[in-house]
This record gives sequence, structure tokens and C-alpha cells, in this order.
Amino acid sequence: MKKLILAAIVATMAGCATAPIPTSDAYSVAVVGHGEYQIVIKRDSGLIGSACSVSIFVNGSRIGKLDQGEKITHYGDESNVIVAAKQEGFFCESDIPEAIAMFKDKKATLRVAISANKGLHISNTSF
Repeated sequence: MKKLILAAIVATMAGCATAPIPTSDAYSVAVVGHGEYQIVIKRDSGLIGSACSVSIFVNGSRIGKLDQGEKITHYGDESNVIVAAKQEGFFCESDIPEAIAMFKDKKATLRVAISANKGLHISNTSF
């Protein structure tokens, strides 16, 4: 009986995070700006936080919003870029995590994820 309860708890907790998706599989909702530096900001798929949209900010300016499995491509002229994310919606308040875009060959990819223990977070990714 104890093993059954433990298995149920583990199975439940396994669903308490979003899952990364390849950039090519993310649905493009916007291409904004112009310049030689490209940033792709994508949001994980998954159930956690699915009722909440996530607004994306580049250097303090809102460039759009993401739902699960979506991406925004931003073009700019700066190599020093801070990207922030903020959940929006009823009961969707969160901290506003920030990440510095790490460019390679003038391209950067950032992942927006939500987990039960870390909440909303944003990070550079090569995936």
C-alpha cells in the first residue's frame, strides 16, 4: 500500500512542470523589430500555468505575449539585451524573472518555463 501511495505521489509530481519544445516546433506568434541581432523567446508546453499568458519584455519594452508552445522572434541592434517575463491573468501573479541574452553568431534563444517549485523562470537554451 505504501508503494502504491508513493508511486501516485511521484506520478503526480512528474506533471508539475512544463516541458521544453524544440524551437522549430514552437508556433510563431510575432516577429518584431529590425536589426542584425536575433532573439527567439519560446515558452514551454505543459499544463502548469496554462491559464496564464506570459508577457515578454526586451530592455524594458513589452514586445508581445506567449501562451504554451509559442515563440516570438525579436530583431535588434544591441548585443547587450535583458529579456524579462511576467505572467498575466486572473490568479497568475508572479515575480518578473530576467535573463541576459547570450548571443552566438548574433543569435540567441531563450526558454520561458514554469515549474511548481521555481515558478516562472527564463533562461538561455540551445534546444
